[in-house]
Amino acid sequence: MRWNNYGITLLDAQQYAASVHAFERVAALRPDYADAFTNMGIVEISWEKYDDAKANLAKALTLLPGDPRALYYRALVERNAGQIKEAIADLEAMLAKYPRSRDGLRELGFQLLPAARLHKVTRNLRAPPGPSIPTTSPRIISSPSSTPPRRQGQSRHRVRQIRRPERRPHRLGVCVDLPPQAP
Repeated sequence: MRWNNYGITLLDAQQYAASVHAFERVAALRPDYADAFTNMGIVEISWEKYDDAKANLAKALTLLPGDPRALYYRALVERNAGQIKEAIADLEAMLAKYPRSRDGLRELGFQLLPAARLHKVTRNLRAPPGPSIPTTSPRIISSPSSTPPRRQGQSRHRVRQIRRPERRPHRLGVCVDLPPQAP
């Protein structure tokens, strides 16, 4: 599907209108191809057109029910719409298929922390040792300059642990600072 590859290239170049047009061509050529609608949803999320993205992701999930990729991006749209319970349900459904997905675990943590469900966050982040699925977005590493000066060395140490997972293979690479009283 060259149109699909072309659309992905345009998305990487932040050419959103042309990218949506390329994915519309893919959907016209193969109307049963769920990834075309998922890709259109991803472009519209990047373009901050969340209503259009939700419609395309719903179409993708109609064609391929339970698709983890479409569930993940629909959870992002639902989070932006303030539908936290629906976002958590979609992320949990996605993590049922890919329990080691770092992006899914990170997003679920973002949803559960404000909802005061710390016990679920710690249970989900304590995954058993083993090979993990590589993350698709390295944005979870915070810059050392964003921390207060008194914690500068501690922040660098944590970033080093995240960037070198071979030193601690049982860690996911996601840092959550819990209060000392938390179970």
